[in-house]
Amino acid sequence: MYEAIASSAGLTPHLAASLAGEDMQRRAELALHQLEDTSADAGHWRDAALALACIGQAEMALRLLHEAVRQARCYTLPCAQPPRLRLLMLLAVGDLAANAPLECLLAGSAVAITQVYVDLSPLRAQDLPEHDLLFIAVAHAPAHRELLMHLQRQLSDWPRPVLDQAAALLALDRVDVAQRLQGIAGLWAPATHLLTRQQLSEETLTWPLIIRPEGSQAGQGLARLGAAEQLPAYLAQHEAPNYTLAPFVDYRRPDGLYAKMRLALIDGRAWPCHYALSAHWMVHYVNAGMYEDADKRAAEAAFMADFETWSRPHAATFAAISEHLQLAYVLIDAAELMDGRILLFEADHAMVVHALDDAQRFPYKQVQMGRVRAAMVDCLLRHAGGGHGVS
Repeated sequence: MYEAIASSAGLTPHLAASLAGEDMQRRAELALHQLEDTSADAGHWRDAALALACIGQAEMALRLLHEAVRQARCYTLPCAQPPRLRLLMLLAVGDLAANAPLECLLAGSAVAITQVYVDLSPLRAQDLPEHDLLFIAVAHAPAHRELLMHLQRQLSDWPRPVLDQAAALLALDRVDVAQRLQGIAGLWAPATHLLTRQQLSEETLTWPLIIRPEGSQAGQGLARLGAAEQLPAYLAQHEAPNYTLAPFVDYRRPDGLYAKMRLALIDGRAWPCHYALSAHWMVHYVNAGMYEDADKRAAEAAFMADFETWSRPHAATFAAISEHLQLAYVLIDAAELMDGRILLFEADHAMVVHALDDAQRFPYKQVQMGRVRAAMVDCLLRHAGGGHGVS
């Protein structure tokens, strides 16, 4: 079932084109046009699916992806340099949030990536492409629980090193993460609870709070509610069986802005990936004005330039987060409170980090994300035991 191998451009060029301001609709149309060619193979179908996903055409993108996977489950990505390491990424069939986009961070590196879409079928190393290291890219989500449990069983005695085990990914539920990180010095991980719709009407809740449907990502359905009177209207707009709740923490800086940092914890060491400023409590880099506001970019550049000094008092905290989560590679969204503690919003291995921003607008990010990429390559080589040709 894994014999067929196709070549795919992958997600990276689509993300780079979007960040460069290209016409993504036109890009998707060109990708679809290629499918009319009789020589179109599984790689073309997959690339068209990714192009459509990038413009929000999720339903059609998933149909094209299913057709691609029907033809081939294995896809090799371009490698810009002679490879030092062969990385095999296991993926779930799904939308853009279904898998960790590690290839975006590794773009331009000497890591040769093969991506394989897996299901509940048995996995045998001899049926898969040769690799030095295996990485489970399947994102934590309720829909992926059965698949991750399957991978936990299948990879228990894998003949090659595995970076981050499925058991650790299964424990990345927001409720579990908050519970596991309690008591770490210098960290506030607000207690998070999972409640059914029925329980929401029965429980005594503490206000203000933040609420979202279980499993939602990228702020979908996320809201701050200040009183019980606001709950019925929220539930009417966001239909779901379960919801996660946590106390709202006011993390504004003295200047009144909210600052959210995204850090990559690589073998326990923190690396800054972005620092976004917004007047709104829900901070997303793409809508925080970072592209339009030179002052905000200057603040981010200063944060990155001073990060080594700033992070030194927090080093033990970041190392403890990695240790408690048992992940060599994990990303966190967090803020620094005025009392110096780190406020944790989320920990996951499937957030997007990359070195693809415009070099003229973000020259400092090119330098910093180059360091993050180098640290990640070093991490992969360490865990593989050296890289290409390791026996």
